[in-house]
Amino acid sequence: HSRRADREVLDAAIAFRQGSHPAKVPDSTLDKVPGGIVAWNRLNYQPRQHKKPTMNHPAAPLPSLTDKLIAEKEGGIGWITFNNPERHNATSYEMWQALPLVLDAYVRDPEVRAIVFRGAGGKAFSAGADISQFKEKRSGAEAVKVYNAAADAANQALRECSKPTIAMIRGYCIGGGTAIAVGCDIR
Repeated sequence: HSRRADREVLDAAIAFRQGSHPAKVPDSTLDKVPGGIVAWNRLNYQPRQHKKPTMNHPAAPLPSLTDKLIAEKEGGIGWITFNNPERHNATSYEMWQALPLVLDAYVRDPEVRAIVFRGAGGKAFSAGADISQFKEKRSGAEAVKVYNAAADAANQALRECSKPTIAMIRGYCIGGGTAIAVGCDIR
């Protein structure tokens, strides 16, 4: 994974949303960035610093709905991590509910220039809906409507997101995970 590829992906996503072409940055400038590219600002760079608290952190502005969807900011990137590796990052009902809130927080945050989705554990991006919840969360017609409304709201928030979205797919990406990846600007 190269620094140039990181920069090109981020610049392409930003250019796509802004309707312009990405600015070209000389490689000699990129070589001066300590620790590699975390996020590239067209006017300057921001080297990797200590990890900032996640939005799930008690001092953060966004309350946590679940620890299975981690939202954290690093440089100009808003990271959304599906954190359910024991189920190949299957998306739970609570994760579907949290996703529109996190996306909205990133859209309103002027420091966030792009949003990147990824899966925890290195084996999967997302294996889709967490079917272990279906007996409890989708037991009747009304429950199915409520569950589907949460998933539809998450996908709609992703489609309407005004900032560039990137799906960093590593491993399994099936079912609802594929819907999220397809909803992103770059996969």
